[in-house]
Amino acid sequence: MSANQDTADGWLVRSPSSLGDVIAHYRRASGMTQEQLAERSGVHRSYLSEIERGHTTEHSEAVFRMLRRLGLDVVVRHHEGGS
Repeated sequence: MSANQDTADGWLVRSPSSLGDVIAHYRRASGMTQEQLAERSGVHRSYLSEIERGHTTEHSEAVFRMLRRLGLDVVVRHHEGGS
């Protein structure tokens, strides 16, 4: 996994790839297939697969570039009762 789970608050995400890793980790931990999560999230399974594989787009790269330039980190943390 390229996301760092070294913070007390959760997973440190610094790229589209590490975000995909975190989503895949929690999807598997919840026992869901890609098809189930995609359906519940209103996206196509192939799109979810691309996200989990860290597929980058111009938009996702731009967002992470802006975050880096501002000195910001994204931390993903689990909460009970995900909807």
